[in-house]
Amino acid sequence: MRRELWGVALLALFAWPILAQRGGPITTVPSCQQTVVGSAAVQQPCACPSAPTTFPLAILGQQCYNASATTTYGCFGTVTGGRCAVPGDWAAIGGGGATSCSAPGANWLTCTISGGSLTLGAATGQTSHQVIGTCGSATSFAPCSLVAGDLPSIPLATGVTGTLPAANLPTPTASTLGGIESITSASHNWVAYIDTSGAPHQSQPACGDLSNAANSCSTDATNASNITAGTLPAAQLPTPTASTLGGIESLASASHKWINAISTAGVPAATQPACGDLSNAATSCSTDATNASNISSGTLGAGRLPAPAGGGPPGGVAAIPSVTSGINTPETTIVSYTVPANTIAAGTTYRVVAYGTCTSSAANVSTVKIRFGSTGTASDTALATLNVTSATSGSNVAFSVEFYITFQSTTTAEVTAILHNNGSTGIYTALQIIMAPANTTGLTTTSNEVLQLSYASAASTTTSTFQTATIELLKP
Repeated sequence: MRRELWGVALLALFAWPILAQRGGPITTVPSCQQTVVGSAAVQQPCACPSAPTTFPLAILGQQCYNASATTTYGCFGTVTGGRCAVPGDWAAIGGGGATSCSAPGANWLTCTISGGSLTLGAATGQTSHQVIGTCGSATSFAPCSLVAGDLPSIPLATGVTGTLPAANLPTPTASTLGGIESITSASHNWVAYIDTSGAPHQSQPACGDLSNAANSCSTDATNASNITAGTLPAAQLPTPTASTLGGIESLASASHKWINAISTAGVPAATQPACGDLSNAATSCSTDATNASNISSGTLGAGRLPAPAGGGPPGGVAAIPSVTSGINTPETTIVSYTVPANTIAAGTTYRVVAYGTCTSSAANVSTVKIRFGSTGTASDTALATLNVTSATSGSNVAFSVEFYITFQSTTTAEVTAILHNNGSTGIYTALQIIMAPANTTGLTTTSNEVLQLSYASAASTTTSTFQTATIELLKP
């Protein structure tokens, strides 16, 4: 309904009670009219008499103005046949005539008085998009904005046509309906939300947006390295072929047998291999070469012969290749030999001989030792220790030392020694000294052990140099 129609209807509605109140303040004076009864009811202007004794027929609420009495009369009495018919139906409702008018509480009206005429109109300067009425829950007339509840529902069956302008659509909220804009379809995108201006927004959903997404949704389960849990049911495994992979059944281990075939049903078969199945089988694979009679060609290498007692046939087994530097402290190995495991027997004898020169300027103790052990260092067991005190003088004085080591069993050794000196200076103050025999038990000969000769002096003022040093196996 347009606002102009509402304004006209409400203008008449509000004007009527103002004009019809008995004895109320009259601020508007309408033109006087009378009713002429005939074949057709025609209202014409009337003139009120000077005294209210005879009045024209009038409808309820009709007024007339007596100019000489300056009094307005109104039809407010008992209406007969819809007309005021007797003098008592008329009453004076004001004297002197109205010279001005106003519309208290109805500032949307205008009124003017000209002579005996009252003119009503619509006031200007009103707020747009409003009507005069009781909008919403209001109980009195006033300018107001219509709400949805004020508008009558129009059934679609009545044939509503046309298009509602977009500007007339409300925007949506979280609890009320409103208009929405269109949106162009985007590949793999759906509307995620609609804002309060009616604009839809798209986004591409991810696995986390699905109500039933499994772990494999965002993890490539076609890549076996990404499958970290569970067991693939056997029914899902394909059977193998000569060119494609498939499942295989288990096979219990059988002594000396290996799988030699897998059927296309995934069933393995095992057989025992023979020499002919080996890629590098020699003739001796199926011929007993532990029987010397079956060895019919070739020569056995010396290295394949068992080691003789003592580590070899009698003779030299170790020697130093060059002259040593001057030695004093600490203890230093002069010559050594590794005795093979399990070659020591009762009676096995070694001789260790060394020749050297000594320069001394102080009476220091020189120590010559025979050691036997697994490390070849000063931490091995000392089988014999020969101590001599050097002279306080002597330069490059020659000397020799000789040890005999006889194993009395695989765990016991007896050692004797003698030192020869060229005079009474240098390494010793006399020509020779014989060491008392030394016996050592608890030795280990079941593993490779090092037999060594070592030398040390108490101070740098006694220094010895060794020109030769040898170890000889006297008896295996």
